[in-house]
Amino acid sequence: MLIEKRRIMSAKTLGLHRSFTNMLTLDVAVSVFFGILVLPLVCLQIFGKIHSPDLEGLAYDVTVLPAVIHPALTLYFVPSYRKIIRSFAHRKSTVSNMHHSGIFMPKMPSPSERRNSVLIL
Repeated sequence: MLIEKRRIMSAKTLGLHRSFTNMLTLDVAVSVFFGILVLPLVCLQIFGKIHSPDLEGLAYDVTVLPAVIHPALTLYFVPSYRKIIRSFAHRKSTVSNMHHSGIFMPKMPSPSERRNSVLIL
């Protein structure tokens, strides 16, 4: 069914479809990876009778990491989001450069320059 629809998809739609597929695949892989990573920590606590605040905190931290990684994956793999982030970062650096070059904040004359200037009314 998907192969049939690929023939009628435009190149842009097909590219967007591929980026979503990549994003969802990595999303699942990240969840599975961290799920497997936390499993030994939980087993140590349950079966090994090892109870430590550090071990419990580590298990919690490992469990929460996918919630931090998933939005970053979405921002990277969805082209429209990536374009917005890049334009925002470019604009931020441009504004910073303009601010430091004196475009936003003009250089104020020094006291000696002010004394030497002629006041015209």
